[in-house]
Amino acid sequence: MNKKFTLRYETKAWYEIDVAAKDEQSAINKLKYSTYGDFEKTTMNKKLEDEDLTPTDIQVVEG
Repeated sequence: MNKKFTLRYETKAWYEIDVAAKDEQSAINKLKYSTYGDFEKTTMNKKLEDEDLTPTDIQVVEG
């Protein structure tokens, strides 16, 4: 059963998103291997632009 994990990641700024996954590593992998469209959303009142958004320094905030 999937749980909700909140991940914090950096591109050109820090963002946080909620990801449903079975464990922390699965949540990180979903973000790490996603495409732009997978997580196209508004976070922290800023629209993610279609630019170099390769996530780095991925951290589990809660889950």
